[in-house]
Amino acid sequence: VVKLSQYHAERTRSANEEAKAYGYRESEGTVVKLRSARVQPENVRSGERATFDMNYAVLAPPSAGQVAVTERWQLSKDGKSLSEMPAQQVSREPGGWRSKASIDIPKGAEAGTYVVKSRVEAGASYDERVSTFVVR
Repeated sequence: VVKLSQYHAERTRSANEEAKAYGYRESEGTVVKLRSARVQPENVRSGERATFDMNYAVLAPPSAGQVAVTERWQLSKDGKSLSEMPAQQVSREPGGWRSKASIDIPKGAEAGTYVVKSRVEAGASYDERVSTFVVR
């Protein structure tokens, strides 16, 4: 089992900036859009730390106030699910958000390419992206 060793989130854009960027209308209700997801560094050794970086938008009518958001990361290799990190359940104001979660690559981890599926959810809306990193 892989555990998150560090987690950090910050707001990156206002609700108005995000609504304009996506052509969002209040009648759409709550919507999440995952702009990017990546792993830093792209090449790691066992025993080192990898950071999953997610950049997303929370779009909601102003009357919604705080939005319940769930961030998830799933780790797999060679088509087999290895671990799903504990979901981060947070309240977010509408706008742009960036979150980073780090894991320590276990000593003796098998060399090769690992796949991280990053997913953000709010209400009935979700978006996900896949990124990779290599253990040397």
